Amino acid sequence: MEKIKVLFVCDEANAERCPIFPAATNRFHWSFEDPSSFNGSHEDKLAKTRLVRDAIKSKV
Repeated sequence: MEKIKVLFVCDEANAERCPIFPAATNRFHWSFEDPSSFNGSHEDKLAKTRLVRDAIKSKV
């Protein structure tokens, strides 16, 4: 049986809130900032969110 590959993108501080998969899995944890924690104006938050998006795209 092939293991399911699961990629988590939660930051280290919130890793315990990541979902649990009962099946045999290969777990990969890539830590990225959580956009919901960003402060500032809408434009500032959007710019930071885009940086996270670009970092994920680059890693993939």
